[in-house]
Amino acid sequence: MRTLQTNTKANTNTFLVDEFQDVNNLQVDLIKLLLTDQTQLFCVGDDWQSIYGFRGSNVSYIVDFENHFPNSKVIKLNLNYRSTKILSEQVMR
Repeated sequence: MRTLQTNTKANTNTFLVDEFQDVNNLQVDLIKLLLTDQTQLFCVGDDWQSIYGFRGSNVSYIVDFENHFPNSKVIKLNLNYRSTKILSEQVMR
């Protein structure tokens, strides 16, 4: 593991994690092992779509992101770009 960790830290400056609302403790521990002070961590997720609690996912990692990753900046996109207004209105009924 040390060789993987050392090589990854030396050769990687950006990590992208998609579906971050469904990460588990082990996955977050691995991410933290691979980060350096210069590494950029970019996570995408929607806490309303967390569906893998049965397999150990922990939605608090996205809800409390700044507590788990100090010195981070959260940018929330509150506008739905995937669904049309009509579809969104029907779902909310």
